Amino acid sequence: MTTKNKEAPRIAFYSHDTMGLGHIRRNMLLSQAVLEAYPDADVLLLSGVRESGAFKLSKGADSVTMPTYYKTSDGKYIPRSLGKDVKRLVNIRKNIIHAALEAFEPDIVVIDNVPRGAMNELDNILPELASRGTHIVLGVRDIIDEPEAVLNQWKKLKNIEIIRLYFSTIWVYGDPNLYDFAREYHIPADIVEKIHYVGYLDQSRRKEEHGLDTIMAEVSPPYALCVVGGGQDGFELAQAFMQSQLPDNWSGLLITGALMPEA
Repeated sequence: MTTKNKEAPRIAFYSHDTMGLGHIRRNMLLSQAVLEAYPDADVLLLSGVRESGAFKLSKGADSVTMPTYYKTSDGKYIPRSLGKDVKRLVNIRKNIIHAALEAFEPDIVVIDNVPRGAMNELDNILPELASRGTHIVLGVRDIIDEPEAVLNQWKKLKNIEIIRLYFSTIWVYGDPNLYDFAREYHIPADIVEKIHYVGYLDQSRRKEEHGLDTIMAEVSPPYALCVVGGGQDGFELAQAFMQSQLPDNWSGLLITGALMPEA
């Protein structure tokens, strides 16, 4: 890792977090790996879901949590809780992101999944970061969606143009021998040069304190386990599990996730 500062490197991780907890958890695992390799580094995570504050971070890392978007079933963004005006919410988040990154002055910024951020909320900060010589990284999983859907979405959002202008590197969390991100998504040759396949993230190294082991230890086997991730879109699966007929003498354990509506 090289930085423009002679001091300890400063790395910022951004995740838009409009659905579930997967994006912020990925960035937390990456930040953990950074701090294991560079204990003197400063790491700032910018997250779009308030439940992320419940996770324990490694020493050297802290987080800024923004007011939350909610992604509807038809793919639109609305405020999850803060009023009904999504344009106002976008403006609030833009200003929080801008202020945080301007003050933190990161050497490296890793943007998860969405080059321009949710609702293009990074458009005003990307040129400023690039002009300062910040190394801007896009982190994406190898299999995003059907290639046609990805191509259409990236074209609509002008992702290739943004990557070409501002991004130094693309980290693909995968193996091209299993799924060739560049080929499947028809990535232009000049953008392919920015791609580095970093392999799959090792979830067994994750340092998180949770009570799941304790809960499972209290359930007598045999039992069936249903986990719905964050839970925002997991109600139908949870309902089907609760209504299912389990084998004789079996118990069922449902983990609803922090984002499942209380009702």
